[in-house]
Amino acid sequence: MIKKLSIAFVCFCTSVVSFAQNNDYFNLKDVKTFRFDHLELNTEKEVEQFLRNPGEFNFIEALKVNTISRLDQIVSGSGICGFIKELDLSNYQGDINAATFTGCGGLEILHLSVSEEKLEQLRHIRTIGNLQTLYLYIRGKPENLSHLSALPQLKELHIIGEFLPADLSALTGYIQEQTTMQVLGLSVDRITDLPPGVLRFKTLSKLNLYDNLSVFTNNGISELNEEKLSILFNLYTDAISAIGISYFSNNGKLADFETAFLQTLYKGEIIPQQFESDERENELTHISPFKKEFQPDFKLTSEFRLPYPRLFPPSETFTINPADNAVIYSNSGLKISIASNSFVNQNGEDITDPVYLKLTQMNQATDLLFAGLNLKNGDRQFCNQFLFNLSATTERSSAHLKAGYQIRVVMPVSADSAITYFFDYESNTWQDLNFYNQIFANSFTPLDFYKIESNAKNAAYYQFDTTSFSERFTGKHHYLLNDRDNNSQLLFKSGKFYADLDRSWNKDFNKDGKRKGIKVKRGKSYVKLQKVIPKVRNKERQYFKVLDKTEQGLLAELSAFRKINFNVLTDPENKKAFNDDYVKHARYFDVIVHYGRGKTYCEITLKTAEGFKKLQANITDTDDKKLMKKQLIRFAKAYKAYQRLRARREQEFNAMNRIRFEEFKVFSNDRIKALQKDNKSAEIKIHQLGSFGLLYDRSPVFSTNVIAQYTDESGLPVDVKELFMIDNRYNTFFRIEVGNIAFDPATCAYIIACDYSGNLYFANKSDVAASNLSNNSLTYIKLKKVNPGVSSILMFNQLIRN
Repeated sequence: MIKKLSIAFVCFCTSVVSFAQNNDYFNLKDVKTFRFDHLELNTEKEVEQFLRNPGEFNFIEALKVNTISRLDQIVSGSGICGFIKELDLSNYQGDINAATFTGCGGLEILHLSVSEEKLEQLRHIRTIGNLQTLYLYIRGKPENLSHLSALPQLKELHIIGEFLPADLSALTGYIQEQTTMQVLGLSVDRITDLPPGVLRFKTLSKLNLYDNLSVFTNNGISELNEEKLSILFNLYTDAISAIGISYFSNNGKLADFETAFLQTLYKGEIIPQQFESDERENELTHISPFKKEFQPDFKLTSEFRLPYPRLFPPSETFTINPADNAVIYSNSGLKISIASNSFVNQNGEDITDPVYLKLTQMNQATDLLFAGLNLKNGDRQFCNQFLFNLSATTERSSAHLKAGYQIRVVMPVSADSAITYFFDYESNTWQDLNFYNQIFANSFTPLDFYKIESNAKNAAYYQFDTTSFSERFTGKHHYLLNDRDNNSQLLFKSGKFYADLDRSWNKDFNKDGKRKGIKVKRGKSYVKLQKVIPKVRNKERQYFKVLDKTEQGLLAELSAFRKINFNVLTDPENKKAFNDDYVKHARYFDVIVHYGRGKTYCEITLKTAEGFKKLQANITDTDDKKLMKKQLIRFAKAYKAYQRLRARREQEFNAMNRIRFEEFKVFSNDRIKALQKDNKSAEIKIHQLGSFGLLYDRSPVFSTNVIAQYTDESGLPVDVKELFMIDNRYNTFFRIEVGNIAFDPATCAYIIACDYSGNLYFANKSDVAASNLSNNSLTYIKLKKVNPGVSSILMFNQLIRN
């Protein structure tokens, strides 16, 4: 399992404000004051103070050295390596020599940064007799990795650097004598760079792969997201083994072809469950999964035939009370008005349960393409001005619009000469909506939508996260204070606390830049359980503090516990159990402490990606009644301060978010009014759920015909299954024959293709122009393959425009 560390390429700030920490190490002052077991030396002054009396720090378990002088004195001369278990030199950029690790026989974990031209210094590591784990950061682009063969026998080896595929192949050869290694970590540019040489390590149970780009953009590996998979494979003819693979990156996702590559490499079978050690970890740490919540299942209807299922137009989901009049405001400016009791189930009965509505808007040609809509109209083509789909469901039944009822939709686009169409499920074709409404006008229930919208009792719905402070802690989707499903968001200090979220829709908000926001990122750890060693302690207990890891003091209430040492009883059979289960491998996003007056313990609830981890922590460590009473009184005062700070932060956040919501409502309504004023709104009334829009009926004109064959960028043929073209004169896409293309080179914006293996390709305007076009002749068109990691149409549009 990955160790917590900070990579060598960044120097971290180590000041502590209300225990604000962005790593696991603390400066001299704080280690002496609070007895933390992780010490960091940053400056020459700190080194001087430390060397005066290193014996004062004989309780620490880990040391980090960032200065470039007197390393030998710090490590071997002070005698500190006789009792520490971990030494971090990942930010140290000086030399190491034969004397550096003298007397470091008890050292088990080493983090080391070495430049490309000084790899021969790795031979000095052999003097560490009990070394089990090495994190090695290689700076630069080494031409010769042969010095890796000098490494001692290790259980864990992680090598991080800029390696070409040939370097990785050579690397695995130089470490082939690591015959007892159980965990190997390598940084790679691409998963497919992983060489077959990793198969030679028969004792390996875990393979960590670090994405190089993510390592640099994330300033280290400690906060990268992790994706796990396990592969069962034949070790020998009559023996079966398995490998647990963890991929660490900013998004933590392996593409299908990368998973397939790993499976092919090991010639094995992917198994869903993770390794026994991980199962044991979950069992020990008592993770309570998040409460299962209903996920509405919006089934695709017949007009959608997805050519590339990984990409689909984005949607907005709203939950409405069907018994009330509802007005829905989309982020685009689209407005939907729904009368009360408009929905029935499959039996025609009125629905009383909450109705989940999904709104999907398709404005660009690529939206239409990946939705798979058929817009061909005989020899003519429908060209989109604005098209949307509205679908509904409930938790217990399907949902349909009641017969005779209509829904009013105001679209943020001028009508011009476009005709309103709807997709008719009986004929499976697009039909004129205005014509339909005229014919069936007498069968519709008259509804006064303007009265519905102006009624004070109608319910307005916006795509805005109004979840309260307390609900954000208990909810699966909320990490700290960022909005639901937001990967990252800016947080500002408008009052006493960081409790005011950014207005991403409002360009005037913070226009002068005076507000100094901090970025709240999903998946990042904000809470730390830090071990401490009190001067007076019960050796049968493990002591720790609950800390806010952020520099800005985001979790302000934790400052109330800055002088409180919590403790748990040490397991006599496994003295490292607390460290392994709650400290070393843990990533916590939020925390809440519960305490009952007079009790000798409290309950600490820690929020993780999988659920909640609860820890019963003692607040006293003695049987002496007088001393116990003193400790309880001290904790009760701290807890009261904690409650007061947390309540004030909750109150401020809820108030700020309410103000923010009111601003969003005003913004949405003002935008709709502006659209109406500028005649850029078109009203329609829909009689069913489904797809509707304003379409132009055009006869496309093209000037060139070619017989086309397709290759990838390396010149290999692409077995094209479906081919599409986008012409910038028409806001639509054309599904074209694979062999023969009719197009206009001057206006052909993109050619997009899918092959029989499910891969996606494209050629933009410049790619087409470079294909030596000649009318009515054979033309080879090069297609660029789209990385399966492209997960949205927005990402695809950005890719093809480059």
